[in-house]
Amino acid sequence: MDGGQGWGSEQPIPDQFTLRASQISEIQQATNAFNTKLQETAAALDLAFVDVNSVLEAAKTGLVFDGVLLNTTFVQGGVFSLDGIHLTPRGAAVVANEVMSAINAKYGSTLSPVNVSAYEGVQFP
Repeated sequence: MDGGQGWGSEQPIPDQFTLRASQISEIQQATNAFNTKLQETAAALDLAFVDVNSVLEAAKTGLVFDGVLLNTTFVQGGVFSLDGIHLTPRGAAVVANEVMSAINAKYGSTLSPVNVSAYEGVQFP
């Protein structure tokens, strides 16, 4: 195996390393079921809940902080790192603000949101 060198530009990515539409659908269904279970458990235990999946879905169309547009566009969007999976520090700040907002709403606390723009977006090697 060549570790992916040239795949996609010089030769097709082998089938065992790609997802079929049916597999993507299964992943989406499992994600939705897991999120539902998390929300049900939080409600049953009277805990604050943040649907991070919904936050990231909203980021697809763009979120603006201090005049800076963030979205999930690979490399340029600023929410996800270069691996396309993990959040950038700026993306993590967006999620942290949602968590603090849910805590404030549920428990009457006064956690202050972080300044999303103070955190880095995509970091190039």
